[in-house]
Amino acid sequence: MGAIPTDMWWFIGACGVQLAAAAALLRSWEPPDRPDLTPQAVALLRGGRRAALTVALVALHQRGAVAAGRRGTP
Repeated sequence: MGAIPTDMWWFIGACGVQLAAAAALLRSWEPPDRPDLTPQAVALLRGGRRAALTVALVALHQRGAVAAGRRGTP
């Protein structure tokens, strides 16, 4: 393994400067604000209307707004 040629040191130095600049830019970067999605919206996006309805009914049941009845009754 030989030594690095003399004319390559400028290239290595330039790469180091670019890496330092990239690290400084990444430290100061903040992700953009995005709205928080409700669980029903996430279910709609991932599983469709039926999944959104299921999640909404579970949320209503947890709040006590609806109760489960006997199977087969309206």
